[in-house]
Amino acid sequence: PFVQEKYKNITLTDLNQLLTIPEELQDYIFAIVKGKSLEGLILPWLYFFIPEDSDFSKILDWNSFQLEFFPTEEQKLQKIEAERREKEEKERIRIESLRNLEQRILKNEKEFSLDDLLLVEQEFHNPQIQFYLCERFREKKDYRKAFEYISKSAEQHYPDGIARLGGMYIFGEGIEEDSEKGIKLIEESINLKSSIGYNLYGYLYDKGKILGQDYNKAFEWYQKAAEKGLAVAQRNLGIMYYNGNGVSQDYGKAVEWYQKAAELGDDGAQNSLGNMYYNGNGVSQDYGKAVEW
Repeated sequence: PFVQEKYKNITLTDLNQLLTIPEELQDYIFAIVKGKSLEGLILPWLYFFIPEDSDFSKILDWNSFQLEFFPTEEQKLQKIEAERREKEEKERIRIESLRNLEQRILKNEKEFSLDDLLLVEQEFHNPQIQFYLCERFREKKDYRKAFEYISKSAEQHYPDGIARLGGMYIFGEGIEEDSEKGIKLIEESINLKSSIGYNLYGYLYDKGKILGQDYNKAFEWYQKAAEKGLAVAQRNLGIMYYNGNGVSQDYGKAVEWYQKAAELGDDGAQNSLGNMYYNGNGVSQDYGKAVEW
């Protein structure tokens, strides 16, 4: 009765006039209906009141309107289920995409940006990627962030993460220097066969820091790490051969290890290899290759 009384005199001209002002049409019809006020009932009534060939009738889809604003309980459940499935599918695709990115990073992390690493770490907390993040932040001299990520890596018992954390304690990177704690962590990583741990142990013997200088032991630990494919250890082993520390001097062997490290992208080894070619030590003198390296 309320609807019939209030709108009994409405004409098609009135409606067409209303249609010329889209904002008013939206306010008048959809905002009212969404509010589920009594006046919202005018829409279904108008559907039957207006001739089928009118402009208003053409834009009014009663089935869509009914489903949107007055769905049955079954339709409500169906809509909820459809939305749930759509959400799950979107999440599945997102996770699958990130997993693929994670695997590509683990194969060759140097091909990917810092943002890529951060995105994957935030989702999966992979300890190896946390280790990579530490190395990236150490390159930037941001030791606070480096320490944050390497701590997370070590907490998950990642061997190289434990070793790097030990090194950061020894050298006071991002944390107050604590040699005792650092040595314990490095030795723990060595028990887990960490190449980073091997190299750090060799470095401490090489430089006489904490453990006391012992070139023979330095050579031994560098070699363990180098044989596991760690570029910096291969470079260090080359230096030992070049200087004859802990081993008989051998420029040929020095070149061999510099070459291995240089091919893995170690810039220190690349420079040393260039010097070997420049001076003709362990190789035939070749200024072209010296320039190249």
